[in-house]
Amino acid sequence: MRRWLQRGFKLLSWLIVAVAAIYFGLLGGWRDATLGRFHRKAFELFGKTEGISKVEVFLLMGEDADEREETFPIRPYGSDDPIYGRVELTGDELEHFLELWSYQVPSYWNQALCHEPAYGFRLYRGGRLVGETSICWECSNFYVTAYPGMSGWYGFIAESKSAKDLLAFCDARLPYKRSEPRPEENKAEQGGAPSR
Repeated sequence: MRRWLQRGFKLLSWLIVAVAAIYFGLLGGWRDATLGRFHRKAFELFGKTEGISKVEVFLLMGEDADEREETFPIRPYGSDDPIYGRVELTGDELEHFLELWSYQVPSYWNQALCHEPAYGFRLYRGGRLVGETSICWECSNFYVTAYPGMSGWYGFIAESKSAKDLLAFCDARLPYKRSEPRPEENKAEQGGAPSR
């Protein structure tokens, strides 16, 4: 009996070592342990574009008259934003979008605490959804889903040329509603000072 227990324990030990080796060696678990899954997913959202066959872009800042029945999830808030327009990118447009997308630079400390996104995005590999986020250029952030039901905010460099080019690309296809200037911006414009 004792021999069977020792063999069972030895087999269980080898099984645990094998599962750990597969997870850490082949499935990228070492990145989760060292960088954290949340941070890894933020960089992969923009960096892993190979095989993306379709992208949907959703306009989240639009005119009330254009509001649709469907909504787009803002996962960290546990809420949904109205959709005012949608475009599906394939072919040459998709390639151009993915080039702009891949140049985005995640930067955790480069974000504000608000999130009023102009656009939402869904990326597909074949028929499978592999990425979803909304981006706010005002507060320089987007959301990251680390695990189902676990999402949070991550910053990016919204003032970079690549970020502005991505915004212009989306705006050319789905023009977003500009927010009203703040009163202090109106005073600055009247006084001749440049607004931000």
